[in-house]
Amino acid sequence: MSDTILLTKENLEELQAKLAELMAEKPLVVARIELARSHGDLKENADYHAGRERLGFLEGQLAYLRDRIARAQIIDTSNMVTDKVIMGTKVKVQDDDGEIEMFHVVSDMDAGATDEKVSINSPIGKALIGKKVGDDVSIIVPRGTLHYKILELSF
Repeated sequence: MSDTILLTKENLEELQAKLAELMAEKPLVVARIELARSHGDLKENADYHAGRERLGFLEGQLAYLRDRIARAQIIDTSNMVTDKVIMGTKVKVQDDDGEIEMFHVVSDMDAGATDEKVSINSPIGKALIGKKVGDDVSIIVPRGTLHYKILELSF
């Protein structure tokens, strides 16, 4: 896949940190596999099989992260001046019960890491895009309709 991925600098740094963390773990997993292998019979060697499974997972995650980092295009939100919600905007809202929530509108690839991060293409993301402080937003989600008032925008 060669499509560009739009990321904030913060998002890219998170990916790079995760990549470094997994790269540091890989030699430890390889060493555990070698130790387990030295114990002999591999058919019933749970440590060996768990290590191989973890190594496979790590290699998949490393490839995924390297690909995303290679295709990343940075969006500089530090000097953005807008009064509307766009990708990268942090949106403070208040629901009908007076509870305050914060949503960070991000790309599809970055959504879901926390409850706060919502995809620009999710029902919440789509409803927030283009809205301003003071706007009321109704969002249809699988469990019903959410109602929010936009209190604050930041980047």
